[in-house]
Amino acid sequence: PYLNTSDVKVTLDGTATTAFALANATQVQFTTAPANGVSIRIFRSTTSDQLSTLFFAGASIRSEDLNTNLLQNLYVSQETEYNVNLANTQADAAKTTAERFSGGYYR
Repeated sequence: PYLNTSDVKVTLDGTATTAFALANATQVQFTTAPANGVSIRIFRSTTSDQLSTLFFAGASIRSEDLNTNLLQNLYVSQETEYNVNLANTQADAAKTTAERFSGGYYR
């Protein structure tokens, strides 16, 4: 799920692309087909620099706006957790590789 269509991102072999559109709420359609063997990653990247809805003193508060802000926080938390887990996995792999090589030769 996502809040805004602009939150849907695509990379091809790790490089961001904008050569796609949303065919519907759950399908990405490429404007140009990626080459054979290209690694495609479709993911959500929720804006975290400001809340979707701001509330002001004396203004009415709608449940829809509260729910949107809560979903935004949930999505940002999920994306952060994914990135931390990925970084930990990569760090563990790098540590394992470094431990295999000591003084420039393979143990």
